[in-house]
Amino acid sequence: PTSWIIPVLKTEAIREVGVPALLDSIEAHQSWLTKSGRRDEKGRRFLQEEVLDILVERLERSLSGAFETDSGKSLLDQLLRREIDPYSAADLISGN
Repeated sequence: PTSWIIPVLKTEAIREVGVPALLDSIEAHQSWLTKSGRRDEKGRRFLQEEVLDILVERLERSLSGAFETDSGKSLLDQLLRREIDPYSAADLISGN
């Protein structure tokens, strides 16, 4: 199948009602993820997002002090006086 149909199972953990069926369903879903290639797809997507999150965090950290320098303060003053727009300021900071 191209998609997983989520089963609705009635369980009562305290009385152990339906727990074996739930475990069987979890195992079946894990098997389907592997056979369908979705596990690899999800893993790739997760790792890509994790690396992007790390890069964004590092970039934010390195840029957080951009306005602490003399040139950054001057650029902020220009922004406040509306001599430059935020996109142009970002271009100047990023070197574009």
